[in-house]
Amino acid sequence: MYANKFVQKEELHAKTACRFLVLYENSITNQVQNYLEYAKLLLAKKTIQNHKSKLKMFVEWLQQDLQVTEITRKMIVDYTIFLAQQNKARCTIDAAVDAISTFFNYLIDNEITEINPCEKIKRIGVIKDCAPAPLTKTDIEKIHNYFEKYNPQMWLACQFLYYCAIRPGSELRLLKISDIDFDNGIVQIKSHNAKNGIYAKNSW
Repeated sequence: MYANKFVQKEELHAKTACRFLVLYENSITNQVQNYLEYAKLLLAKKTIQNHKSKLKMFVEWLQQDLQVTEITRKMIVDYTIFLAQQNKARCTIDAAVDAISTFFNYLIDNEITEINPCEKIKRIGVIKDCAPAPLTKTDIEKIHNYFEKYNPQMWLACQFLYYCAIRPGSELRLLKISDIDFDNGIVQIKSHNAKNGIYAKNSW
């Protein structure tokens, strides 16, 4: 009799442990970590950091480690309203929703959930020009004169960015002499160095 009770107690403990394990596996905190690990295979480091920051803010806003299947469309809408109330620009809110939506697409692809709660979310927030202000001719002359005198290499880098539309991260930093066709005025950006992973030829 005592042996049967012991076996029943152990079975109960095992079932409880399994239930908690399943809950942890499908918690948003755990799945965000899984997604970020998976994203390392596809996305640039800067993009991953951006998604990590936005997903962390969303999880903190939830104030509890919910199951991913418990995240509803209303929660996403409420989160966008919260961001708008913080006077966030519409482009900032759009970027936050895009990061969450990409995360849920990952969950759908891995058959962890069936619904993306970010679909057809109305855009809200203050419309601001998120683009940097263009440099004036006077600004360019000041930058040119300073760098030409104190840091010619930096001025060369600025010209690559401006005339060839090359990103300053891995695209310019990892550029090699062999990537430059001086005769035809073409700079080649290798796909493994490009932010979007696409081979490109930029001319000046």
